[in-house]
Amino acid sequence: MRKFSTMTAVAALASTLAIPALAQTAEFTAPQTDVVFTAPTVTVDGYSAYSYDDPTTLGDILDDAELFSSITNEEIGEVEDVYPGANGGATYVELEIGGFLGLGEKEIVVPLDQLTIVRDVADEDYRVYIAATEEQLENYPEYDD
Repeated sequence: MRKFSTMTAVAALASTLAIPALAQTAEFTAPQTDVVFTAPTVTVDGYSAYSYDDPTTLGDILDDAELFSSITNEEIGEVEDVYPGANGGATYVELEIGGFLGLGEKEIVVPLDQLTIVRDVADEDYRVYIAATEEQLENYPEYDD
């Protein structure tokens, strides 16, 4: 009986030590593309440009923020996630483009420096702008996480 409890303790310890290894995420790899967007200059009534000091906090700030085309000024998607660059590398933003009621959406990732973020201070509302149309983004390489 004592042997069983020792084995149980060893198994519990081993599984506890393995959990942090499983919780670590693999390094983010963006799909390769030659398409480069220039961060647009936008003016939105009630919003001001948002400058961030730490891209690691943007995931919480931009969660489900609306994505707008600076060309058509239409909402074309939303922010799904933010991937801060490791070791000073580029930060990427995962965007959901198109679709209707959660169906037919396409996920893409673009470098953060190709987007413009604006903020309504009164409502803590954030919008993200890209210098592309929905149709152009539909032709962008899909991201499969």
